[in-house]
Amino acid sequence: MTKLAIVQSSYIPWIGYFQLINSVDIFVLFDNVQYTNRNWRNRNKIKTPQGAIWLTIPVKGAPNRLQLISETEVLGLGWVTSHLETIRRNYSRSAYFDEIFPKVEIMYTSLETFTNLSLINEFSLKYLCKMLEIKTRIIAARDKFPEHYDANQKLISICQNCAANLYVSGPKARSYIDEKLFEESGIKIEYIEYRLQTYTQLWGDFEPNLSLIDSLFNVGLLRAQEMIK
Repeated sequence: MTKLAIVQSSYIPWIGYFQLINSVDIFVLFDNVQYTNRNWRNRNKIKTPQGAIWLTIPVKGAPNRLQLISETEVLGLGWVTSHLETIRRNYSRSAYFDEIFPKVEIMYTSLETFTNLSLINEFSLKYLCKMLEIKTRIIAARDKFPEHYDANQKLISICQNCAANLYVSGPKARSYIDEKLFEESGIKIEYIEYRLQTYTQLWGDFEPNLSLIDSLFNVGLLRAQEMIK
């Protein structure tokens, strides 16, 4: 049975995102859908002495509301240096800074060559998955799958094109997934239950759902690998 998950790309996402990737054979970055502002596509949170803050990639404004995630371009390259310095400054006292920061620095240095948001998210996601030893095949939806107006049919079409017969989704998708339509298409549905684990963070009480960056610096690579399994 081939397991597949389809999720919109996010900028250095939380650890649950990687739990989902690790649970399937194929992971599709759903980037041929509409870009939305104030969402996880171009930003995520880390922790500082003042609490959680956003790391945000500045993007060019959409000329119309139909702009896709894959069509979204970033504004300049200054954000790369800014984000890396913010991470260095706020995690320099973390238990695993010496182990993790050189790897994060290499990733950000590589991101200086990209101007497209989808490519930034795809590259950083694959880089982090390699660090975590996740073997899942990751592909982007742009230019690879036919378009459908119906949201459920889009997902079914991608499953069929990838010869996947088990679709794995986050629990919130229960509100819009037409399970009968999937069943009629010969595709089973499974909902992942994220394993939320606390750990010792810098700067006070535990703050959940931060970027994987926070987990890596506070628990180290080996523990992070265990947390996604």
